[in-house]
Amino acid sequence: MKKPSAQEILNQFRIEKQAASKTRQSKMSHWLQNEELHNGVIQRTLLTKSNLHVPKVFEGVQDMASRLGELPTIEYDTKPEGDENAADLMKHLFLYDGRKSDLEHLWELSKIEAGLYGRPIYKLFPSPNGVAFQLIDTMSFLISPLSPTIDSALYCGQQFIYKTAAQLMEEAEEYGYDKKEVMKARKAVAETISSENPEVSQRNLRLAYLGFDNVNLAGAKVIELTEWYTHLVNEKGLPEKYLLTVANDQFLLRAIPITEAGFEDKFPFISRALFPRLVSFWVPSVADIYRDPNLAMDVIMNQNIDNNTYRNFGMLFVDSASGLKQSAVVPRPLGVVPINVGAKSVKDAVLPYNPPDISQSTALSSQIETLSDNAAGLGFVLPMGRAKMSVSQLNLEMSLIEQRLSTSKMNLIAMAKDMGQMYADLIKKNLTTPRAVKTFGMKDLTISGVTKANFKGVDFIAKATAKENVQQNKALWQKSIQALFAMFKDDQNIPNQRYLRELTAEEFGLTPTQIDKLMTRNEQPAPSSVPAPAGTPAPAVPGGKPAQIPTMPNNPQMGQVQEAAQIAARP
Repeated sequence: MKKPSAQEILNQFRIEKQAASKTRQSKMSHWLQNEELHNGVIQRTLLTKSNLHVPKVFEGVQDMASRLGELPTIEYDTKPEGDENAADLMKHLFLYDGRKSDLEHLWELSKIEAGLYGRPIYKLFPSPNGVAFQLIDTMSFLISPLSPTIDSALYCGQQFIYKTAAQLMEEAEEYGYDKKEVMKARKAVAETISSENPEVSQRNLRLAYLGFDNVNLAGAKVIELTEWYTHLVNEKGLPEKYLLTVANDQFLLRAIPITEAGFEDKFPFISRALFPRLVSFWVPSVADIYRDPNLAMDVIMNQNIDNNTYRNFGMLFVDSASGLKQSAVVPRPLGVVPINVGAKSVKDAVLPYNPPDISQSTALSSQIETLSDNAAGLGFVLPMGRAKMSVSQLNLEMSLIEQRLSTSKMNLIAMAKDMGQMYADLIKKNLTTPRAVKTFGMKDLTISGVTKANFKGVDFIAKATAKENVQQNKALWQKSIQALFAMFKDDQNIPNQRYLRELTAEEFGLTPTQIDKLMTRNEQPAPSSVPAPAGTPAPAVPGGKPAQIPTMPNNPQMGQVQEAAQIAARP
């Protein structure tokens, strides 16, 4: 087999993209409704005069996001085992590049994406001197049908990447685009301002659902790029993963093996679902669970508002021969309205409409809300016939909620681990420009000239730990250090007492600089503030009695020094 031609590659791309788009299309209408309800933008309805919105989808998504935790802590094990220097360097490289990409903020946004679409999707790619993290729009991602994970995908990609013609020309040299195809794309966008791509119309519809009316790309003169990752036959006739960049689905700007783009032999996307399935990549989301209940709650609330309006300012049926004008039928407290009823009584000419009270439907709304909370794993049901519960019962219910959410939390922690693993693989492959890496320990150290050569022969295994677990483990470790200090302080068999105190101070958050200042005596110590060293007699005072050494009850680590000074000062 020989490498396919450019036209054959384009034909394969279009077939694959169409298949992936059809699979995603089944979720698109639900996503649009989810975004509409989350953003509080609702369509006009003929069911009720009132058209207000209960922000239940928004509440559910935000509640889930708050329970999924902070960005986990990433650390590394190594093969061969015990290479702590390499593991520490990789850990701090991850921290530094994560800060450059504002990864903690991206993590918070990814939890909202998970709540709306069922999963967030990250992209990791080589950047100058490191690796960059990007959270992509879930709606812009495409993947082969029947692929539950990215690792199992035959092809996948990201669309809706918009560039102006000038930007495309600037990137052509950097990314090695085919300049002839770039010129064709520029000419096409100059001749055709609006796009005929139906998916662009779908994206504009999405903006309308978010409340941005009359938004389109007409007049923008932009080019839509699609980054596509698929399998092609290389020059040797062997299947290989390729990166394609296609403009407006017509112009093939580049087709290169993904290893030439700096990636490992895997697609550069990381994703995990809150509620994963083994048969499909697109899975239910929290917003999917709340969507229909939210619509039902909207109807019930607006019907109740209308009902209250009708009951307080109701309608009247008026005899057409009564002479009562419609303009006179308005709320007129203590007012007088003249009416000519002839031989009839007023009651015969004017009949008020008294709609029934439907406030009991509020209980139905509460029941719907409770059912949806339970389905999402975010709520609990009060015991039958009780309006409140004891503190112990409440704590039990809250712990059950945490248990139900544990699987979703573990899935996102696993996603962070996947990101840490892909990061280490990319660093080992691409870090050729020397970097300075600052490590943290008893002394602040900056190691200069770190490159991939520092990791030669070392394989990394990433691990992720939830921040709350890290804090719990730290508290337990601090208690152990306290016990260690209590056991061995001033022990004659532990000669290096300074190191014991430094270790204790470090575990409680003091920096090496602060520890040095704490442990180092001033060159000219003030007699009233610094205790005398052991063996130094205390200064005399009138009367012949030695001065008392001031006590420092709030300084336990200096207590032993103070005690030794007092013993030395005794006559």
